[in-house]
Amino acid sequence: MIPISICLLFFIQPVVSKLVFLQTACRHGDRAPAGPYPSYKHNDFWTNGLGRLTDQGVLQCYNNGKMYREYYSDLFSSTYDPEEMVVSSSSIDRTSTSGAAFASGFLRKLDYLSSLKSGKEKLTFVPYPVHDISLDIDYYLIGSAVICDRYKSSYERFVSSNQYKLFVAKNQDLINQVCEKAGYSMDSWSIHSVKQVYDTAVCDKANGVELPEWLEEDLLANITEMVGMAKKLALTDSDVRKFHVGGGAFVHLILENLRSFVNGSTKSKFNIIYAHDTTLLGFLANMEYGHLERNPNYSSCINIEIHQNESEYFVDVMYKRETDSMQMERLNVPDCPEDDSCPWNLFLASMETLELPNPSLACRPTDIVLQVTFTASHLIVSCVAISILLITLLTVAFSCGKNREATKLNSRSLYNMPYEPLKFMHDI
Repeated sequence: MIPISICLLFFIQPVVSKLVFLQTACRHGDRAPAGPYPSYKHNDFWTNGLGRLTDQGVLQCYNNGKMYREYYSDLFSSTYDPEEMVVSSSSIDRTSTSGAAFASGFLRKLDYLSSLKSGKEKLTFVPYPVHDISLDIDYYLIGSAVICDRYKSSYERFVSSNQYKLFVAKNQDLINQVCEKAGYSMDSWSIHSVKQVYDTAVCDKANGVELPEWLEEDLLANITEMVGMAKKLALTDSDVRKFHVGGGAFVHLILENLRSFVNGSTKSKFNIIYAHDTTLLGFLANMEYGHLERNPNYSSCINIEIHQNESEYFVDVMYKRETDSMQMERLNVPDCPEDDSCPWNLFLASMETLELPNPSLACRPTDIVLQVTFTASHLIVSCVAISILLITLLTVAFSCGKNREATKLNSRSLYNMPYEPLKFMHDI
């Protein structure tokens, strides 16, 4: 006789989930320094322009596209489908170029533009649209420091705090040493200036540019540690974290894409955004990531995967920190099961607590937001009060009109008392 447990194996099949949608946000590829320090001597080295992608950066993003196509191959069609992928970026050159390079690597083996690939010119670069967000409305990827007044006021309050002042005092000797060597005037000796030195040094090292003699390895290590801790410290402030790029507005952008898929209003299977290290750091802070002092590497990405298990959706949030690898670590979403997929409704409820659905309103100065809120809430009360008053006046007027007619006939009004119309009723 066959044991019952063995028989059950023929009838009980494991429920297998299937990846059905992928939302990705990546940092751009390797770039030139965005703003070199005053004594910097290698501006001419960066032939593509300051702040723009290097040739190495283009290749990193191209290879990233190849890796994603292979790693998530089960999600995508084997032939070109123009509605399958949406690529977007901030309006900065290095992110839009990164998105274009990624798309080229992602589509390189498909039949897209096959006649051009095999023709006389043998086109090897695959053009694909990259949709950028104009800086004047970009609360999501890069623009908060420029257009979000609430972020600016929150950050100013943070740098005025005792916590930040103590951090600066602890590192003041290092700040002074670095800023003096870098050629800054004394009124610019600050952590911000040290960040510029750090950024330039990182770009130089990645591209084989010789560092100045004064910027020794030990000093650079101390700078790296201080800059990392400064970023982490700022993101411990709840308001800074909320209005930071990668914060509440970015969460809203991501959730809109995910909702569009779940409710069936988009045919896209893959939405990829190319942004900045600050964007990824802001999101990681809201996910309560424990290593915010570690700056996201070039072409590092956050992947939000939607899996379908029969009729239910589950979400995994993964962090790919390495440039040339698809190795990932799971990010734990607040209030979701730890180290496991999160049911869609639970994920959505958790993320909506972080969301800023109307960033243009939320980013206004606090007093204006309060004024708008006051006006909106009290307008309703005022309208109700005015309506009640008008109804009362009309009722009185109607009654007085009838009594006036009665007075003409009998010179006596209700209850047999003399009647004298109110003066303001004569003026109506």
